[in-house]
Amino acid sequence: MSKQGIEAAPNSILIVSGALQALQLIAAGLVGRGSTMLVEKPSYLYSIHAFQSAGLRMVGVPMDQGGIQVNALEQYALQYKASLLYTIPSFHNPTGTVMEQDRREALMNISNRIGLPIIEDSAYESLWLDAPAPRSLKSMDKHGQVLYVGTMSKCVCPGLRMGWIVGSREVIERLADIKMQMDYGSSSLSQQVTAEWLRSGLHEARNQHIRSYL
Repeated sequence: MSKQGIEAAPNSILIVSGALQALQLIAAGLVGRGSTMLVEKPSYLYSIHAFQSAGLRMVGVPMDQGGIQVNALEQYALQYKASLLYTIPSFHNPTGTVMEQDRREALMNISNRIGLPIIEDSAYESLWLDAPAPRSLKSMDKHGQVLYVGTMSKCVCPGLRMGWIVGSREVIERLADIKMQMDYGSSSLSQQVTAEWLRSGLHEARNQHIRSYL
């Protein structure tokens, strides 16, 4: 997290079984059924399934080559009384778009001004080829508005179902309680593998190898 410019205490991080479980927990635990969630149009297919299963109503916000159109975002949020925004700012799935830095700043300004929480899906953030993405939204978050979701399954291997949510301590405690009721915690073995992988330096070495290969 510190490499992403994010300072997070251990009690502000929840380990989950992949990013999809993170989205399911957030949808089920923080947003009431029938609430409206803003998503980019288009958006990640399986996130839509997770939000639909939680009974959420989704409204698509248009994108262009610079990412989500922030000029339309505030209007959509107010018109539909949105409870959350779900965004993939870095190497968006399915478009591959990288949200420009000025839009990230504008997005955070809007979020702070109207009180719109954000789910930042960073699953693809480390998979850059030519240049890293701009600063994550969470690294600019001064008011606890952003829930940052990361995962190992996209950048290491699909079978390593290990992810994390970074947020305010109060929100993480609530999500941890819901997760405990669901599965009593993520695989200890997968957590140990992930910890050793990150500690050993293999993670960055693998990413560099992939970039040179492609």
